[in-house]
Amino acid sequence: MKTRLTVISVILLITIVALYVINHFLIANKPVMATDSMTNEALIVMDIQKDFFEEDGRLPIHSSFVSPVLSTANTLIKQYEYSEAATILYVTNEYEQLQFLANRGRNFAAIKGTEGAELDERLLVFGDNFISKNKPNAFSSPKFTDTLTEYEVGHLVIIGVYAEACVMETAKEALKQGYSVTLVEDAIGSESQKAKEEALKVLKSKGAKIMTAEEYLKNNDND
Repeated sequence: MKTRLTVISVILLITIVALYVINHFLIANKPVMATDSMTNEALIVMDIQKDFFEEDGRLPIHSSFVSPVLSTANTLIKQYEYSEAATILYVTNEYEQLQFLANRGRNFAAIKGTEGAELDERLLVFGDNFISKNKPNAFSSPKFTDTLTEYEVGHLVIIGVYAEACVMETAKEALKQGYSVTLVEDAIGSESQKAKEEALKVLKSKGAKIMTAEEYLKNNDND
């Protein structure tokens, strides 16, 4: 009888510990949702890196996108430079060497510590908000969420690459968490025009605004 009680006590103790660990994990990993008080704006410069923009990069976007995306991105960055209610976040891929299978599918592009993972030299850089990730969704990086919270950001303006990958996954998660999202279409690149159009169509159906840089800047001037 005593042995039986001891076993039951051990089982109860293990159950309590397990429930505590699970509860702690869920709280720690609960996404920080955008709130009404988060009214500022952030320009998310997504993966404008050498491996994706240089002709001899390991996974370059279609050549027709390179110059327009860089030019438009720099125009937007200049607009954000002196804004008190907006900030610029440079988000980049930095894949770990151990992600071998996934890296192989990406032709080993943007491996952490390689030159290809560096920002394209033609891109304007202001501030020091640099955030690295090793998954398509920028929200997978705790620093990304923390930075949005720190600057009280409620509206994400996303530019960069790839439309159907990191741009798509980050925008979808932002909408899911209650952020408003604008995609500046002439500052977004992809492997093809078709892939880009399909990605933007999906995001528009989920509530994202799709605008040209001209439309976006004009809209901001009127605010």
